[in-house]
Amino acid sequence: RKGWMELRTLSKSEFWQLGASGLFLFVHFYFFFRAVKETSVANATLLFSLNPVTTVAGAWLMFRERLTPHLAIACALGFLGVAVLLGEKWLDASLPAPNTSFYGNIWSLLSAACCSGYLLTGKRLRLKLSNATYASSIYLQTAVYAAVIMIFVGESFVSYTPTTWWMFVALAVFPTLLGHAVFTYCLNFLNVNFMSCMTLVEPLFAAIAAYYLFSEPLSRFAAVGFLLTCASVLALYWPAFTRRARA
Repeated sequence: RKGWMELRTLSKSEFWQLGASGLFLFVHFYFFFRAVKETSVANATLLFSLNPVTTVAGAWLMFRERLTPHLAIACALGFLGVAVLLGEKWLDASLPAPNTSFYGNIWSLLSAACCSGYLLTGKRLRLKLSNATYASSIYLQTAVYAAVIMIFVGESFVSYTPTTWWMFVALAVFPTLLGHAVFTYCLNFLNVNFMSCMTLVEPLFAAIAAYYLFSEPLSRFAAVGFLLTCASVLALYWPAFTRRARA
């Protein structure tokens, strides 16, 4: 009831923003899962880790937030890392012509952009809505979009193996409850810039897990891309770190 009362305070344009935010989140999930299917886990998580840079760049475009030298450097390093990954098939003559992995990298990049769109469209809504109301509205929309797509393509809602159902449970428990929920909880105790930079360990852990679970090798291009992405996000948040150190 409290959540409904909060939603009634939104204007028509804010309802459109809420709808856009939910759509961005759904498309982000769609692109990311498609990317993991068509490229390596390392590349998918690495390109997605650029979303702090794309979010700040989007804030500059949408809200005219000041473009600082650190942001310009971060964007340049980030786009260079993307170029290394997307150009891997041309830079290494021993590799075949561009195949599905190239398009998988594109899906990963689009996933990061959609995640930024989700954050940016929800930026002002969070000033009027509680976290519970906003999150519930967004995830409900995402579930509805997914259900519509599944009905449209004729995908079953229940005909899955026990292993697949356990995977669904694992996705709910680990990334959601032990991932997003813990991340939100820690916002009250840790610096948000530090936490954002800590997400850079995700591609590293994902690459190690994929190596042992799926025998996915880590190419030297992915390693270079990882270093450039790390440098990009660190350059973005370096002023906040230095201010905190002087405080």
